[in-house]
Amino acid sequence: MKVFLLLACFFTASFNLETCGAAAFSPIDSPKLIRLQLFKDDINTDETLIIFKNEAKVSYDNKEDIRYFKGAGQVRLFSFITKESPLVFNTQPFPQTSSATRLNVFARNDGAYQLKLKEIANIPPMFEIWLIDNLVKDSLDLRQNPAYSFNISQADTNTFGGTRFTIVIKKETSRSYHLLSLNAYKPEKAKNVSITWTTENESNNTLFDIERSDDNGKTFKVLASLVSNNSGNYSIQDNFPVYGINIYRLRQRDFTDNVTYSMNLKVDHKIFEPTVGNTNINSNATVYPNPASHSINIAMSNNIPAGKYNIAITNTWGLKVKEGHTSGPHWQSEVSDLRPGLYMVTITSNTDNKIIGYNKFLKN
Repeated sequence: MKVFLLLACFFTASFNLETCGAAAFSPIDSPKLIRLQLFKDDINTDETLIIFKNEAKVSYDNKEDIRYFKGAGQVRLFSFITKESPLVFNTQPFPQTSSATRLNVFARNDGAYQLKLKEIANIPPMFEIWLIDNLVKDSLDLRQNPAYSFNISQADTNTFGGTRFTIVIKKETSRSYHLLSLNAYKPEKAKNVSITWTTENESNNTLFDIERSDDNGKTFKVLASLVSNNSGNYSIQDNFPVYGINIYRLRQRDFTDNVTYSMNLKVDHKIFEPTVGNTNINSNATVYPNPASHSINIAMSNNIPAGKYNIAITNTWGLKVKEGHTSGPHWQSEVSDLRPGLYMVTITSNTDNKIIGYNKFLKN
């Protein structure tokens, strides 16, 4: 919470939660909150905020919470952790399943009043929000009915104070997030891998990370990240899969920072190698040593006519990492500065740019 900004709002003469509540947070904070109002008329109103943060403390924290101070108003509304800690800003951990927060209502005059839900921010629809009236044993779904009417009588202390009303947030398990399907596939001769997945009840509060492993599942790195948009259908492209086995998985993080992983999916990516007729061009060039650590030698076969040649070394993403030129049947290059992995050597004619030799080597 931006405590100093909130305090600045709080101590201004024009303080109200309409302008100093959710607006006091920067968008990156994405607060989850409930704003409640005790209403008599346009003059006699009071408001309070219940704010949810995953890392918040259960007990009072002067860095997160703001105490309620009695004023000269005709009505008062606040929540509390204990009777000794009345709060106008009550910050608490977001519930995994359910939570209950006590409210204190007070009015100097008898009459009809309302408790209103003025705002819900970033609380997923799978969580129901109920107002419990402990005096009359009644309850109200505030998402569906955001205003509750009741009476206060000074002659009956049960009609006001800190025992009558409770706000309950409860997770409806039938609306929980589910991953319905996950697929990873590579079209024939394509250089990219498509990853698609479908979900339900993800709302706008789930973070997806597509992770890839190229060491048989020993380690994973994040390939791409995106935030859910409540569409239920998502896809990304891996435009640079490694040569051989790629293992993909979906990392899912919800609004309470719970992390779950999908099963692993394997995709075997083989780079398409050009041929001449039915003869693979690899026979026209030899690379040695292979694997290589410091340098490589390329020897062209006697089938290649004399001339000038361009030589290119590319990685498995298709990016050129080295190039050279030769007019003889041999060429040498340092490769100690290359990262370990598989590399392609392509020999083209300087005259018409046609491929006349092609091979690969492994860099240790």
